[in-house]
Amino acid sequence: MHAVASLPETLASRPAPSRTDSAAAGILRASVWIDASEVFGAMEWILANARRTGLVLQSLRLDEGDARASMRQLELKAGAGTAERLDLFLHRLRNGVDIRGVQVHGHDVSAASATARC
Repeated sequence: MHAVASLPETLASRPAPSRTDSAAAGILRASVWIDASEVFGAMEWILANARRTGLVLQSLRLDEGDARASMRQLELKAGAGTAERLDLFLHRLRNGVDIRGVQVHGHDVSAASATARC
């Protein structure tokens, strides 16, 4: 309580994101292969689109990589209020310049969205 009281009124009055709404639609688990030479740009693209789509990020993990590899793998776990938001997010991901592939694990998305190589 003490920490919230010290926040500016505009921040303290914002409602916290609802994780229960996200759980109702399910959780998206996806592997995203990104261009190793543009890791920060690709991660920025992914996170910005997740935010714009209204997803709740639960975890994000980037593989350790190899200096000789042309791609890196990013593991993403996120929830959304509706399945349509998850499909929209996957569609937006595939339009990313530095995104080389997306594979979905354990979520019922449209057949076209489930696995795609960019």
